[in-house]
Amino acid sequence: MPKPVKMDLKNGQELFMVTLVGLMRKLVGRAKGLSHAYNFKGTDSWGMDIEAAAAEAVVAKYLNLFWSPGGVRANADVGDQVQVRWSPRPNGRLILHNEDKDDQPFVLVTGEVPYFTIVGWIYGRTGKDKRFWNDPGTGRPAYFVGQDYLADMMKLKVIVHNAVLKELGNAYREATTEGAEGADATTQAGERRS
Repeated sequence: MPKPVKMDLKNGQELFMVTLVGLMRKLVGRAKGLSHAYNFKGTDSWGMDIEAAAAEAVVAKYLNLFWSPGGVRANADVGDQVQVRWSPRPNGRLILHNEDKDDQPFVLVTGEVPYFTIVGWIYGRTGKDKRFWNDPGTGRPAYFVGQDYLADMMKLKVIVHNAVLKELGNAYREATTEGAEGADATTQAGERRS
């Protein structure tokens, strides 16, 4: 069982932001004629959009990654890779669908504004195991990954930060190589003039 991470959004600005993001997503989705991606028929979909946005915000806060809150069905919920799944139930399971990307990490967050628990994470390919396939009576079968099968968030934090450092290193090498090539060209041009 992973070590859960307790997080909260008690700051008024954070709460205001996630509320606006949830409302914006609902309104944009309606304007585009989108229904819930997997035919969810819940009664408080407005509230669910706010809670899901808040869950993404706490994961971004924990991982220290950029959260681009504007996307409706975006490529990733946090940073450019991490997906977030939210459940109001403390014993909620992480839900995956066949269409979910195999190489992305999916994080389970439970709770409700302002108190959340980041339970753990799993790669899409690992979570899409036939033993997790289930239809809990909703008519919406999916992979329901229990909390015991999730990895500890500290491991994801290390993976994410190593990837960021690698990108920075590559960008630095690229910039210094380009800078050196530019300096060589300037030096050569100066030598030709002399």
